[in-house]
Amino acid sequence: ELDRKMRNQRTLAEVRAILKCRKLGLDSPVIFHVDFQRSAIVMEAVDGRTMKDTLIEIEGKLADDGEASLRAKTEAADLMQKMGKAIAMMHNGGIVHGDLTTSNFLLRATNELVMIDFGLSFVSTDAEDLAVDLYVLERAFISTHPGAELLFKKVLNAYNGAARYSSRILTKLEDVRRRGRKREMIG
Repeated sequence: ELDRKMRNQRTLAEVRAILKCRKLGLDSPVIFHVDFQRSAIVMEAVDGRTMKDTLIEIEGKLADDGEASLRAKTEAADLMQKMGKAIAMMHNGGIVHGDLTTSNFLLRATNELVMIDFGLSFVSTDAEDLAVDLYVLERAFISTHPGAELLFKKVLNAYNGAARYSSRILTKLEDVRRRGRKREMIG
């Protein structure tokens, strides 16, 4: 009974987060049906590539010389701008994703960015919660895209320009980073 209740709460939280993101103007999957008996959400199958795969492809082009490398840098900068603005819009709406990774952003063929997998999301406007959300994404960048620190900085720059309380959140991000480094040193 407790397990079913918890699954239903998580399912409801995920549905609410997706619907709120759509209301905020973010591209997220369309929900067709929610089955609480099975804790299942029937939603749009987004036709697109993960940001992770897209960035890996771009990283390969960055090693080239000439025009291909220049196009790849421009494409990467544009995608990081979109990602930072999308996260800021979500945070401005009081939603913490809970699992921001480059695998949880899809790129449609139309080049629209779609945020997915809101299973760990929750509602909060607390700067600490929002900073931890960004920290999770930063750690994902570091582990999945080594050498992509500049790309993450572009995400933060776009976020800084669009998030309502960005200075407070980015200051908290520094605190979260310090605690993370301390934990890594101590074990």
